[in-house]
Amino acid sequence: MLKIRPAEKKDAFAVATINVLGWKTAYRGLIPDSILDAIEVTEKRIKRTEETIATVEIYLVAENENGVVGFLVGGKTKNKDVPYPYEIYVFYVHPDCWRVGIGTALINAFKEKIKGRSFCVYMLDGNTKALNFYQKMGGIRQPEFDCDTEINHVMTHDIFLGFKGKDD
Repeated sequence: MLKIRPAEKKDAFAVATINVLGWKTAYRGLIPDSILDAIEVTEKRIKRTEETIATVEIYLVAENENGVVGFLVGGKTKNKDVPYPYEIYVFYVHPDCWRVGIGTALINAFKEKIKGRSFCVYMLDGNTKALNFYQKMGGIRQPEFDCDTEINHVMTHDIFLGFKGKDD
């Protein structure tokens, strides 16, 4: 049975592992292999995850009988130029658990936390699985808010999706 709950410090290793696996799986072919192959679950990554769990506004984990299988981090929109009050900052589901409803459950729990208000997400251009998922969840592509990001000296393009809330 799936349970969505606030993240705790004890979840840091599982979250870091899902984050690394998510990158290596979702971004293969979009980011150079040398960057993806170098990403590992380290003590530094686990410590940074623990610190984020303690300080971020919304940090949810999805847990089933096997343990933590996904997570979502969000809060107030970081880019004040976009017309959405909330943003999903980081969102990954263990690749072995894709397409079984975990992502949907995390998004729905996030919507509850923000009381149905509108929100947005930036995602790596070319990640068609994520784009299809977000669009299925109601995300609307808004290219005027797309941006470029540097990851380990490699420029990537992030696309922007907005989600209408109950007040729109």
